[in-house]
Amino acid sequence: MLKSNKLIIFKLFYFCMIGGIGAFAPYINIYLESKGLSGSQIGQVTSIGLVLTVLVMPLWGMIADKTKRHKVLILISLGLTLLALYVYAKQTVYIGILLSSIFLNVARCGALPMADTQAMNYCQETQGNYGSIRGMGSLGYMLVSMTVGFAADKVGLDGPLFGIYAALVCASIFLALNFPKTHIKEEEKKERFSMQAVKHLITNKNFLFILLTLSLTTALIDSAHMYSGNHLLYTLNAPVNIMSWMTLITVLPEVAFLMVANKFFDQWGYKKFYQ
Repeated sequence: MLKSNKLIIFKLFYFCMIGGIGAFAPYINIYLESKGLSGSQIGQVTSIGLVLTVLVMPLWGMIADKTKRHKVLILISLGLTLLALYVYAKQTVYIGILLSSIFLNVARCGALPMADTQAMNYCQETQGNYGSIRGMGSLGYMLVSMTVGFAADKVGLDGPLFGIYAALVCASIFLALNFPKTHIKEEEKKERFSMQAVKHLITNKNFLFILLTLSLTTALIDSAHMYSGNHLLYTLNAPVNIMSWMTLITVLPEVAFLMVANKFFDQWGYKKFYQ
């Protein structure tokens, strides 16, 4: 019973954390266009933020590996995310929006990978279902994104975009404070954090297969997804709530699949699973 309660904490955290991303990511380009930014300016804001995320995320990981204080760093990342959202919401010109976007991406990119480490360690120790945890994250993304779309039709986009995201970050901070402790054996620490382990990883064909597969699929999906709202609203003149229905149609299958993904993974092996 106690283990089940602790697993719920992770599920609620992912619901709120990824739900916050669902409140923001599908709508931010629509928001930027409404503020008068051109297509090239929107592309710069989006691409610079993504590139910096790729560069900064390993630094968050290196600090976590060095200090072993994943929970503290999750809280720092979430606190900085909250501050960045406040600063972002106050910007009205391109340069301010660009700098705020950089701040937000650098701040928030540390929380989820370190939470993944905590959640996976806990699932390994307790035989918990990590897929069900991430499934709750996708469910949060879908429901929150739909809520923002319907709210934006009634009161405008600015308030729901930043307000709902900020509220969910606050909830994530509370939940992260209650993460259960996880334990790593000394021999696993040495293997995980040594340079020899890094060298072994980057020469591992299985790892490179996963890295290439995810890089290609994520690049395609994110590139299309970021601009779908602009096309629907400003080219096709659809209402904002069309984003809610699009999210439902695209994310609901993911929610359902993640809940049972472990069974397919165990049966097929990882390569057939990815393919």
